[in-house]
Amino acid sequence: MIVMAPEWAEYPTLILKEDQQMKYLINDDNFFEFEFLGHVFSIPVNKDWENMFGLYVIQTKKLKEKLFNQMIIVENFYDIDFTLRILND
Repeated sequence: MIVMAPEWAEYPTLILKEDQQMKYLINDDNFFEFEFLGHVFSIPVNKDWENMFGLYVIQTKKLKEKLFNQMIIVENFYDIDFTLRILND
């Protein structure tokens, strides 16, 4: 299930202000998460992020397991479902 305001499909909004973000997003000393078109993206913000990556994956999966179908590691641009193919399932 993807929940979004109808106007987000026509005019996608990128919310980066912390006070407007969804409560299941993690923003700590190592990673910054944001949501765009029903996708949650994570950006490492610390040079030592690799040391915490395993723990981060466990934490973020646990927070989102009932809200999202799957989690994939984006390795290239084509891994991102901008056309919302998931809606066809």
